[in-house]
Amino acid sequence: MNNNVFCLIDYSTFSCSQDTDNSELKTLLKQQFNIDARRISRLTMASLLAALPLSLHDKKTHLYVGTAFSSPEKFNQQMDRLLNKEIPKPFDFIYNIANAPAFEMAKTLSLQGNALNCAVPYDEYTAWQQLLTMAVSDLLQGHTQNALICLAYEYINGDCKAQSLLLSINDNPQKKADIYFTQNKNKTECSGSLIELLQQKQNIILPINKQYQIEFNFQIA
Repeated sequence: MNNNVFCLIDYSTFSCSQDTDNSELKTLLKQQFNIDARRISRLTMASLLAALPLSLHDKKTHLYVGTAFSSPEKFNQQMDRLLNKEIPKPFDFIYNIANAPAFEMAKTLSLQGNALNCAVPYDEYTAWQQLLTMAVSDLLQGHTQNALICLAYEYINGDCKAQSLLLSINDNPQKKADIYFTQNKNKTECSGSLIELLQQKQNIILPINKQYQIEFNFQIA
């Protein structure tokens, strides 16, 4: 039996190819959100561009950021300097730390809730399972009323892809979809990008562990 326990408030995505220069990302952040993005990594900029468009009003929202690796660009710059017997630049080191995207997002959004940066695989399906399991657990246990979840990838070739979901335990008239948290009866899989399917208003069932699944449902029950 389905229990409607929370809802999807908003979602957003950002992607760019290796042909997009970092200066273009900085310009986007400055023009659209008045954010000074000097020194921060390409991975962090993509994460911000996926999260800032969301309708986020509760500063106590908990943040869950999943990345497969710290910024490859910053890592390579740091290693090049070491191999050339040069001192690494301080900000290359700072923004190569694994939790840099979550820290920068929490600071930019002025969030007062917990901010967690999680190591996830490049397999998007498995990564969403990991992030949603943590967020849903905190929502159900009452640790937070809202959860901002961001999955961000910066690939070795410079391509970037970042996706964000804003979930709430409260009913909201402006919600994008109902979400059901149910026990698994059959093995189901979500094919394709989660955010792309949401943008197409497709109902999605995503197992988050062996016993439970999440269903994003655009039909009012």
